[in-house]
Amino acid sequence: MNAASKAIQKAIKHPGRVLKYIRREYGIKAFTKSGKILPKYLDMAIAKVKAEHNVSLERALVQAKNLKALAMRRMRG
Repeated sequence: MNAASKAIQKAIKHPGRVLKYIRREYGIKAFTKSGKILPKYLDMAIAKVKAEHNVSLERALVQAKNLKALAMRRMRG
C-alpha cells in the first residue's frame, strides 16, 4: 500500500471520537447490531453540535457522514 491509498486514514485525526460522542449522547440505541452509527443519529448530533458552536466536532461528524455515504456508493456498484 502506498501513501495515496491511506489518505482517508491520515485525514482522521482522532479515530473513535465520533463513536464516543454518539455513544455518550444517545447510548446504544444509536447503533445497529453490527456497531455502525444510524444515519438519523448522525444528523441529530450534527445539529446539536452546530448549535453549541463546536466547529471541530462538527467537522468530524460531517466527515463521518460523508465517509458513510462514500461507503454506501462503493457497495452499490
